[in-house]
Amino acid sequence: MMKSVMRVALIAGAGMATALTAAPAMAQDVTDQALGRWHRVNQDWIVEFAMCGEYLCGEIVEGEGVDENTGESVIGIQMLFNLERHDDDQWRGRMYNPEDGNEYQGRVTILGENEIRMSGCIIGGLICRSEEWPRVTE
Repeated sequence: MMKSVMRVALIAGAGMATALTAAPAMAQDVTDQALGRWHRVNQDWIVEFAMCGEYLCGEIVEGEGVDENTGESVIGIQMLFNLERHDDDQWRGRMYNPEDGNEYQGRVTILGENEIRMSGCIIGGLICRSEEWPRVTE
C-alpha cells in the first residue's frame, strides 16, 4: 500500500513539474506569434513587430505615405511602443498613427498564427477602432 501511495505521489509530482516547465514555453510561443511582419492593409504598410527589451514594439518598414506631424516618409516610424503582455493573447500599450499624427492607447490581440487585431482607443478605452492585419508570409 505504501508503495502505491509513493508511486501516485511521484506520478503527480512529475505531472506538476511538466506543467510548470511547459508554462514558460507556452508564454514564449505566444510572444513568438506576435513577432514578425504584419500588413496594415488599408495603408499598404508593412510593420515589423519585435521585442524591445521586455516590450513589444513595431516599426513601419515598407510602404508609402508621410507622417502627419513631420511631413517625412512613414518608413522607420515606430507605431507601437511599450506594449506589455496583458493576457496570453494580448499586448497593451501606446500606438502612434502617422496617418493622423495621433497617439492612442492600443491593444494587439493575436487572433491566430497569421492574423492579429490592432485596436486604438481614446477616452480611457471608451471609444476604439480596430483593424485586422494579416501576417506577411512571403
